[in-house]
Amino acid sequence: MCKDCCLPIFQYENLRFKPNQFSIRLIKLHPASNPNADIVIELLKNDTERPLYDAVSWCWGKGGWTRPVRARCEEGDCCLRISENLESALRHLRFTDKFRTLWIDAICIDQSNSVEKNKQVPMMSEIYGKAQRVCVWLGDSDDNSTKAIKFIKKNVLDLHSFDNICRDNSFAEGWISLVQFMERPWFSRRWVIQEIALANQRTAIVMCGQESISWAEFSEAVSLFDRALSGFLDLSKLRFPQRNNVSYSTRYAPALGAIRLVKATNELFRASFYNESPAALRSLEYLVSTFTMYETSEPRDVIYSLLSISNDAFRFDSPQDANNIEVQVSPFDHLPVVRKLVQSWMDEHIVRRAFRVDYDAPIIEVYKQFVSFAISKAHPSRALDIICRPWAPELRNEEFPSWISTLSNATYKLVDQNAVGQRLVRRNPDTLVGNPNSATYNASRNIGPPKSVQIFRYWKSVDRSMFLNGFVLDRIGNLAFPSQLGHIPPEWVAMGNWDPKFDEPPEEFWRTLVADRGPEDRDPLPFYPRACREVFQHSIDDTLDTTMLINHGSSIIADFLKRVQAVIWNRRLMRTQRSWLGLAPKASQIGDLVCILNGCSVPVVLRKVQKSPHDFELELKD
Repeated sequence: MCKDCCLPIFQYENLRFKPNQFSIRLIKLHPASNPNADIVIELLKNDTERPLYDAVSWCWGKGGWTRPVRARCEEGDCCLRISENLESALRHLRFTDKFRTLWIDAICIDQSNSVEKNKQVPMMSEIYGKAQRVCVWLGDSDDNSTKAIKFIKKNVLDLHSFDNICRDNSFAEGWISLVQFMERPWFSRRWVIQEIALANQRTAIVMCGQESISWAEFSEAVSLFDRALSGFLDLSKLRFPQRNNVSYSTRYAPALGAIRLVKATNELFRASFYNESPAALRSLEYLVSTFTMYETSEPRDVIYSLLSISNDAFRFDSPQDANNIEVQVSPFDHLPVVRKLVQSWMDEHIVRRAFRVDYDAPIIEVYKQFVSFAISKAHPSRALDIICRPWAPELRNEEFPSWISTLSNATYKLVDQNAVGQRLVRRNPDTLVGNPNSATYNASRNIGPPKSVQIFRYWKSVDRSMFLNGFVLDRIGNLAFPSQLGHIPPEWVAMGNWDPKFDEPPEEFWRTLVADRGPEDRDPLPFYPRACREVFQHSIDDTLDTTMLINHGSSIIADFLKRVQAVIWNRRLMRTQRSWLGLAPKASQIGDLVCILNGCSVPVVLRKVQKSPHDFELELKD
């Protein structure tokens, strides 16, 4: 019994999943002419293929589930608790004179039933794809949201005057309102990527309190804003009075979520003239490692939230389907011969493979499944690049093996700063492996991991280990201090065997500083050696402040040093025992091994680990 409303607590009935049927719950929202009237809903079970409903995409937020709604059952009304934000959404979605049918994840899925979640979460693509309309709920309106929507409709979408509103400072308030509108929490949720990408783009609508705008109009406005950033719009003139007049140039980071989301809806799928469903264009590895700035409250959703929009993963529903897919070969069956045969057949015959959703599985097992999946689907020459690519969230009570790279290694991080709000701050260098679609380097010479070797083995003593092939190229013989904030310590020049006063920069030195690449991973630009000599001629004995030179030097010098910063930030210059010059991770130590792994496009630094007595005990038990 609810202490506040004196109604029985609502209890979910099991949702029966029938093969090849669209089994979901739907909300029947009762009408009310008084906006303050109690919210009354009914939960209906659906097994029909094409029910009529609207799906709601919203932000769960961090508040508690304290607001009661009346869930009408056969026995009478019961109390169902929801969040304050969802309560507001239901009040604004409610009609005054007729029922409305909705699908909302927090209500239509029994969140306490992991078996049901395991079934329903993989169905998200169908749920949002079959909805008549997807309603994006951004939260209650305020003066800023009202101004932003008005500015979009009246000014931004008026292409004849677009250049003028970019140049004219009198429109600064409108741009500021649009920026702050794009900073609403909904735009930072990872789930919304698939929710809006799978929606009918023609009917989707963005709601903010009583204000609304079609998704098509909003996405056009965001695209135009993105274009304006590289055109006539002077961001430095945009000021935020409530934030101590901080210029927008320091505030751009959070709005990136909205811009990237709009780009994603246009780039993740290709429309088909022959099929009703558009074709997905990106791999699961690409999605997971690219959309790292989008948040999830459940660590497994880092992967699960993107399954439905990948081009190489799919879900399975029925036992009949399960007989033909990889995940039915359990890693705990200890049948290596059968497993290899099935895996070999899978690799030859199946382009898209199943990825099991299991909220009861340990997080490390889910992440191991993803890494194994990414390795199996990638090009052999870069199959192991996933171990160098940051993608996993940092978790307080979970320690991952070193082959799971966490976001502590990510290039950028959103940080809160006083008066400024959130800023996107560089924390690490760019990853040398680049994105999963293409390889920048080819250290393993197109040799991939051998299919005859099980990368993961499931005995307790080695369940956190990877088994790989490769060779030791060299050992680290000497290490310089790491680059702090992208600056270059003076001993780097000495380790490079260079005297900038008299000599041209050694080729191995300047090429190492830029990782032998230029912008967008193309060949180094011809002026790099000259730029390298010029910047060092006046900073022989001191740390080279690259940021100062970027901000106050010539554009050519700035271009060179931006590339240098992206490569060396927090890395260390090293000499191997055979005198090779290179860059190593900050945590590297003298004596560490420089290795080439079959299937990894870049060399890696490895360290031998001494087994403990406990490790030997586990091996004996196995």
